[in-house]
Amino acid sequence: MSYWDRRYLSGRGSGGGSIGKHRDWKWLQIGNLSDKNVLDVGCGDLSFWEGRNCLNYTGIDSSKIIIDKNKEERPDWNFICADASTEQDLDGQVVLCLDLLFHILKDSIYENILRNLEKWTRDKLYVYTWRKNPFNGKTADGYYQCYRPFLEYTSILEPLNLVEVLEFARVGALYKFER
Repeated sequence: MSYWDRRYLSGRGSGGGSIGKHRDWKWLQIGNLSDKNVLDVGCGDLSFWEGRNCLNYTGIDSSKIIIDKNKEERPDWNFICADASTEQDLDGQVVLCLDLLFHILKDSIYENILRNLEKWTRDKLYVYTWRKNPFNGKTADGYYQCYRPFLEYTSILEPLNLVEVLEFARVGALYKFER
C-alpha cells in the first residue's frame, strides 16, 4: 500500500498546502475557474476545492482510496486513478499541479510528469512547488519528499512560457505558465 493510501485511510488529508492560508493565497493568484475546463494533477482529497467549482473537472491521483472517495463526494466530476507520469489522453484549459512535485522521488518520473503537464495544458498551467531547499543541504527527507531546483527543469515544459513566479511562505512559489 502506498504512502498516500495509508495516509488517507488513517483519516489524514492531503496536507497544509490544500487548506487555510495556503489555499486562500493560491486561489487569489489563480482566480475564478468557474467557466474553465480544469485538469487537476495530483488532486488529492479535494480540500483545495472547498466551496469552489469549475465548468468541467478532471482530477488525477495515484491513490485509489482518495479517487474512490472523490467519486462519491463529487459524482459530477471525472476522476482517474493513475500515476501522473503515465501517458493519458487528457487536457485542460487550465492545468493545476499543486504541491505534487516535491513528493516525487525519482528524476525520471519527475521529468515524465513535466512532459505530461506540457502535453495536457491548452492555455494555462499553475505549478506550486518549492523554490528553496527545505532540507539544510540534503536533497530529500528519505521518505516522501525531494527537493529539485524547479527552474532548472522548466525547459521540459516548452513551448509553455513561464510568465510569473509568485513566492509564498519560506520555501514555496506558484509558477504560472501560458501556451
